[in-house]
Amino acid sequence: MSWHSIRRLCRRRRPRSPSPLLQALLCLLLLALACFVHSEADGSLLGIETPQFRLEKGQWILLFGVVAAIVGWIISSMVAIRNGIRQHTINILLQSRLSQTYMEQAMIVHMRYFHRHGMRYLTEEEIETDSPDARLPSLRYVLSYLEFIAVGIRYGDLDEKLMRRTLRDVVCSLYEASGALIAGGPRTAAGRRAQVTFSSLENLSWLYELWYDKRLQRPRVVSFPPPADTAASLQAQRAPVTGSTAPLT
Repeated sequence: MSWHSIRRLCRRRRPRSPSPLLQALLCLLLLALACFVHSEADGSLLGIETPQFRLEKGQWILLFGVVAAIVGWIISSMVAIRNGIRQHTINILLQSRLSQTYMEQAMIVHMRYFHRHGMRYLTEEEIETDSPDARLPSLRYVLSYLEFIAVGIRYGDLDEKLMRRTLRDVVCSLYEASGALIAGGPRTAAGRRAQVTFSSLENLSWLYELWYDKRLQRPRVVSFPPPADTAASLQAQRAPVTGSTAPLT
């Protein structure tokens, strides 16, 4: 296995579990109980003789009752943590929809880069000349927001499954379209994984690698006319800013 393959596997590793300590505690508790029961039944554990306590029936009932109570507390805590993370994820999505600043920037990016037939890619020339048509300030704003989302997903603060079903298309399509800005070099052909040599958005790059699916990627559109008047379009759409009409969520 090559070094690049190892790096790709590391980038695609799953997000951190929200409750690793509780999971480890649950496993250790059940393992200790199994070892104790086995040693009491056979008088040995892994070929090593162990002292037997010869518990009576009432003591066994008490033991299993205590273990069951601890297991129930651990499981309920894990469920509470997971529910809290999902609620926090929903709040983050709702706040982005209710933010007028974010919705304006997202609308600018949507009209410039998203097309019904595919994606319009950012070019090196547009970056070097700081072309107004590239909408670079708005693009950087949205990419910074997606980087914030990627950090939360990577470290278990946001629900990965919920975010995948909500933002997968936006993250992967916009990442490829703005590859010249992110990686400091041109993207590969549309529909193929972008090979990043250097990225200022490390966590967004990790999320792209995790969510990439060739079957779901938007094709590249070489060129299409930008909106005639972005400001007028924003003014017309500023009033009904709701979650159901958001282009980038």
